[in-house]
Amino acid sequence: MFSDPLVKKGCYVLIYDAIQAADANDEYTEAERASIHKMAAKMKIPEAKVIELENLYKEERALREKRIRIWYPEGIPGEDT
Repeated sequence: MFSDPLVKKGCYVLIYDAIQAADANDEYTEAERASIHKMAAKMKIPEAKVIELENLYKEERALREKRIRIWYPEGIPGEDT
């Protein structure tokens, strides 16, 4: 099943979403990372692809934080800083 190209792309999304979920508390621990890498290996996703997805998530998160700093230099209204 995981050899189907369309399923493989869906697996990439699943791994990316798992990375996002693991970092939801602003802490992507080594235990969480190991679990995600183990899950990816079972889906036959290459280690290099998982690292690429982790890096993509980090880049997108950094851009989101930059956008927030630009839009709300005094902090997001209604949020405690």
